[in-house]
Amino acid sequence: GHDAIVELVNTVDCETKPYNRVHVELSQDVQLTDPLNMTRACRFVSYRDGQNAPNTLSCANGTCALDINGAVNLVASTHDHVALDIDLKSFDVDLSKTPCEVTLKVSPLHGSGVDDKIAAGYRKGFTGTVSTLNTGAHTFTLNHNAGKLTVQYAGVGDQLGLDTLLTRAATDGLRTRVRCENLNTNTTPWTCVAQSSALLPLKTITVLVAGTISDLDTPMPLTFNLHYSTNKTLPINYQTASLLGEVRDTLTNNQNVDVALHGFNLDDYLAREVETQ
Repeated sequence: GHDAIVELVNTVDCETKPYNRVHVELSQDVQLTDPLNMTRACRFVSYRDGQNAPNTLSCANGTCALDINGAVNLVASTHDHVALDIDLKSFDVDLSKTPCEVTLKVSPLHGSGVDDKIAAGYRKGFTGTVSTLNTGAHTFTLNHNAGKLTVQYAGVGDQLGLDTLLTRAATDGLRTRVRCENLNTNTTPWTCVAQSSALLPLKTITVLVAGTISDLDTPMPLTFNLHYSTNKTLPINYQTASLLGEVRDTLTNNQNVDVALHGFNLDDYLAREVETQ
């Protein structure tokens, strides 16, 4: 995605030796969310085109699998990274089926491929919902797919109005991404010290909202109201997104968009990305 995060799902202890294949299994059940945050129960199905092609999804009996071939040599007392690069816009979704069907193809990265992305500004990240927010101590719990994460964000000094944004994220259960400068896996739950370097181009904490535009004000001050869930509204200022070239396609009222928020100022939540759906 545009946030350049290596999403850390989990770690596992493995015997120290060379491996030539990584086998990843997923539950066949998957849930899709539409622009109004309404969910639909779907299931993964085997990749439809080129079943003999590498890195494609194969499903049977409630489980889907990916087999990734390539050398992964594990050395004692070290971590090796394996990542899946999935283009969400290339998902093949068939809504005519009940349940709806979803399939995908991925590009594997492991070893130096992942390390190169981290060196280029990518950070280990998590996506989930915010709870137990303490704006005085600058901590919160991030509830993600693999469990809970304690986030310490006192060092984040380049996101104006971050406490206000996180409060709204906690209240409305908005999806929140956190980039970790340091991750301590020896604590329970794990502890993430949020990235504090303002020199990196990507923000540490991003709140993601999908909704519908109204009251669009252009060419200035570049604002609109974003309507989501049931009777929820956010006033959005997207000047930063415009300056960064991160407004994708022409915006119009009544349009469905995905918005990435990084802060709050005066009366508006601040967007770094706006993408039409």
